[in-house]
Amino acid sequence: MNKEDRAERTHRSDSLDWRETERGKMIETLNYLLRKARFQAQRKSLSDEMRLRWVNTMCYITQTCNSVLKDADYDELKREVERTKEEVTQLSEKELGKPEAVTGRDQSKASVSN
Repeated sequence: MNKEDRAERTHRSDSLDWRETERGKMIETLNYLLRKARFQAQRKSLSDEMRLRWVNTMCYITQTCNSVLKDADYDELKREVERTKEEVTQLSEKELGKPEAVTGRDQSKASVSN
């Protein structure tokens, strides 16, 4: 692996770390807001209309939280694919004595043949 590849991987890693940190903050904030909305939705002193609005707010917060978590799952899957590609490349180098790059086409061929 050359210096440019290492630099690019480091940049991507730093970017992913930042996104994970920001996602964590978003999830914490959304959970806080969800607790507040749940409390308001359960208040008997509020009108039914207001309680319903708080329930709708809870639903919106939950959907937003699920979207953030779904994006996190996608990023983790991308990282796992990259790790697997690296592992296959390293094994190929050891086995054949020369580097063999793994591309998306190679992966689709492998999944069709299996």
